[in-house]
Amino acid sequence: MKRILSVLVLALFVSGIVFAGGSSEKQELTADGKPVYVFKVAQVANATNIQKEAMNIFLDYIDENSNGQIRIERYLNGELAQSVEDTLALLSSGAIQCACDADMSLSWVAPEWISYTSVPFCFRDKDHMMAFFSSDIADEMNEKLAEQHGYRYLDNAVGARGARMLTANKKITTPADMKGLKFRVPNVIGTVASWEAMGAKVIGVPLSELFTGLQNGLVDAEENPYAQIESSGFYQVQDYIMETKHQYNALYTFINEAFWQSLPAELQQVLLDANAAAWGYYNASTDADDDRIREVCRNAGVTIVPEEEIDIDAFKALIQEKVLDSDVSKDWAEGGWEYIQSL
Repeated sequence: MKRILSVLVLALFVSGIVFAGGSSEKQELTADGKPVYVFKVAQVANATNIQKEAMNIFLDYIDENSNGQIRIERYLNGELAQSVEDTLALLSSGAIQCACDADMSLSWVAPEWISYTSVPFCFRDKDHMMAFFSSDIADEMNEKLAEQHGYRYLDNAVGARGARMLTANKKITTPADMKGLKFRVPNVIGTVASWEAMGAKVIGVPLSELFTGLQNGLVDAEENPYAQIESSGFYQVQDYIMETKHQYNALYTFINEAFWQSLPAELQQVLLDANAAAWGYYNASTDADDDRIREVCRNAGVTIVPEEEIDIDAFKALIQEKVLDSDVSKDWAEGGWEYIQSL
C-alpha cells in the first residue's frame, strides 16, 4: 500500500498542471496558433547505452519534425523513477507520456500468448519475432493494454535485443549435455519448464549475484545475450559460449493512450516515423555489438560453439514433448504455438 501511495504522489508531482493529453488550464500554442503537446519521457537509469541512444534518436526526430507542436521533456537517467514498475505506473496515470520497456506489460494482459514467447526457440530470428509483435494477435494485445492500463506500444517497429546464448564450463551440443547441470534462468514458467525438460537443475539466483554464483560453483551455467554476458563479466568465469540463439526479446516504445488519442493524425505519424528510425538504429547497433563482444570473449580464452555444431532440433523436440504437449501449457492460447510458427 505504501508503494502504491508513493507512486500516486509522484505521479501528481510530475504531472503538475499538465494532464494526460498534454493540455493544461490554458493551452500553449505555437506562433501560428497550433496547440503544443507536452511530451514527458522517462527511462530507468540502468538502460543500456544503445537503448538510451535509440531513445534520443526517437526524441530528436520528433523535435525536428513536429514544427514546435511537441515539447519534449527528457528524463532518461532514472530522474523520475528507479524501477520499471514505477515508470509504467507514471505512464498509466498520464504523469508521463512515453517510456521504453520489455514485455512485462503484455504479460499482464495476455499471459496466454506471452507465455509462448518465453519458451526457447519460439522465434527463428529477429524478423520472426517482429512479425509476431505486428500481427493481428499483437494488435489485440495492444488494445487490451490500452484499455486496462492506459497505454499502448507503437507497433510499426520494436527493438530486438541480442539473441540469448548458453554459457557453461563445458561444451554443450545436445540436451543430454544439460543433465544435472546447475543452470540459472529467469523465473518464468515457460523458460524454467523448458530447461528442466532437458534435465537441467534450474537454480534461482538474482542476476546481481550470478557472477559470484558462477565463480564459486553454486551455478554451473547460465543464459543471456552477449551484451549481458559482457557487462556482467560472465565470460570471465565461463569457458564456453554456445550460440544457441534460443530466445529473442523485444523492447517497445509505450505511449500514454489519452495522449496518443489527443494527437492529430499528422503528429501520430511523426511519432511512428521516429519509432522506426530509433529501433532501426538500435537493431543494427545490437547486431554489430554482438560481433564485437564475441571477439572480446574469444580473446579472453572462451571457446565459441557455433549454432551449426548444436543439435537444435533435439532441444526443440523435448520442448514440444514436455512443455507444449503437457499440462504446463494447458492455460495458454489454443493453437498459439502453431500460429506463431506459421508467421
